[in-house]
Amino acid sequence: MPFDFNYAVKEPQFGNDYSHNAVSDGDVTKGEYRIQLPDGRTQIVKYTADWKSGFHAQVKYEGTPNYTPGRPTGPARPAPSYPAPSRPSPSYPAPSRPSPSYPAPSRPSPSYPAPSRPVPSRPSPSYPAPSRPSPSFPSVPSKPSFPSGPSPGYPSFPSGPSKPSFPSRPSGPSQNQIPGQKYAPNGGYKY
Repeated sequence: MPFDFNYAVKEPQFGNDYSHNAVSDGDVTKGEYRIQLPDGRTQIVKYTADWKSGFHAQVKYEGTPNYTPGRPTGPARPAPSYPAPSRPSPSYPAPSRPSPSYPAPSRPSPSYPAPSRPVPSRPSPSYPAPSRPSPSFPSVPSKPSFPSGPSPGYPSFPSGPSKPSFPSRPSGPSQNQIPGQKYAPNGGYKY
């Protein structure tokens, strides 16, 4: 089936430069494609294909290789932003299951007979009371007796002068005297 097609892409800011064209009469196909390589050269492939001899290609390169690091950069494009999808969160009713109830198992509590062990009888020990001799002390002699002598005599002292006499105070209350206050003979007031 005969055909004829071609396409080309040229975007130097992104490093894209390639094309392809082909023509066929139904038996033999002839075509060419070009592509820009990362080193800056352009690879050109011319080919012929048929049913008898197969695919035959002739490859050649144009340009000089240039090994500069990095890729060509194009204009800055904003990163696409997409709104977050709004999906309603599903709600499911809680399943209503009756909680199972089981009757408590009736198990008789085991009873064991008390073990009968003979209790050995041991006589309580008895000890004789210790015999201690009571201590004896020598008798204490009685108080010594002394002969009675004459009682000592003391000289008599002459009697001292008599107390001085003071004039008597008037019997009526003075101006500074508090009612119920009395003058003491040796000085001062008494209450």
